[in-house]
Amino acid sequence: MQQDSAKLSDDSATVETAKGVKREEKSAQEQEKADGEKLKKDEKKK
Repeated sequence: MQQDSAKLSDDSATVETAKGVKREEKSAQEQEKADGEKLKKDEKKK
């Protein structure tokens, strides 16, 4: 019985880690997009 609860907490920790990774990837993609748009604006100014 104790092993099951330990396994469950491991699973939820894994899910939380996966969520954190997804969130980081999403913010990295948004940052790249913002940088790309800033680059385009800078190109137009030249």
